[in-house]
Amino acid sequence: MSRHSFSYRFLDKPLMVLCFVCVASDGPAQSILPADVVTSLRYSSRTSIAGQSIASWSVDPLMTDQQEQIIMRHLKEPCPFDWSAGTTLRDVHRDLLTLFPTVIEDRALEELGIRSDAILVPKLESNPKSQKRPPAADPFGQPSNDHADISASAASRTNVVTTTERANAETVTPWWRRSAPTKMAANRNTAEISTAARLIYLLSQQELTLSIRSGQLILTTVESAEDELPIRVYDVTPLMGPNIQPMATSTYPSVSYSDDPTIISMITHMVDPESWEYLGGVSTMELYPARGRQWMIVAAKTTTHWKIGALLDRLNR
Repeated sequence: MSRHSFSYRFLDKPLMVLCFVCVASDGPAQSILPADVVTSLRYSSRTSIAGQSIASWSVDPLMTDQQEQIIMRHLKEPCPFDWSAGTTLRDVHRDLLTLFPTVIEDRALEELGIRSDAILVPKLESNPKSQKRPPAADPFGQPSNDHADISASAASRTNVVTTTERANAETVTPWWRRSAPTKMAANRNTAEISTAARLIYLLSQQELTLSIRSGQLILTTVESAEDELPIRVYDVTPLMGPNIQPMATSTYPSVSYSDDPTIISMITHMVDPESWEYLGGVSTMELYPARGRQWMIVAAKTTTHWKIGALLDRLNR
């Protein structure tokens, strides 16, 4: 190989790299996140506006806003899983893994004697009364032809009467009571139940709960969830005004919530009252004014945060 050919080949490499960079940077970058999540994060405000939802965000150094948005989006959607009779905690964990990161705190469950294969939906036992019994005239269960004819005749008469009564009932029933079959309405309502509502109900069968922290959904015991309470900041300025003074002290044992006229008194009396520190619980809350706004910092369980957010949103609208 000559010196000139080597220099040409060496000079070609930077040109190839530059061309690759130009091609790669052409057009907008593609995101692996859903479009609605990206839009919500891009245009979401850190401050609350009167008439809209209260702005809040998690204080978790191990969880990003994108991770929390994805988990909450799936939890609010209708439950796509058929958690029927015989469903175990491990089955629920396996299904949720298809949507977002989910873990089971096995060690916390073992302290209460609960296994990961615990059944959350009990199996339905067969009703012994529904089993057919042989006729009394034949102890071996072999009915005679006469008995069969009599039974068939009685069944035929019953069907005729039932059909006639049903026709009469439909004729007499007012029109406002004949809107839709009950069975269809029940199926439609079941399909609209959110994944979060269905999950909380199943976990309550074993006195378990959930917690969102570190970018994942954690299925654990109530005691373990109270050991690591998620912290969240709420902008409650539209509900209080920018000039409200903070409480004189932040030492919770010396604060009488019954005499506190602020929003804290309302929340502690209406949202999981037994969970707050002044009643022997572990959840805490404090108001903090900064930059002309009122911030409420709350340390509570994930489910309690959901209730607080729903209450504040309703008051602000």
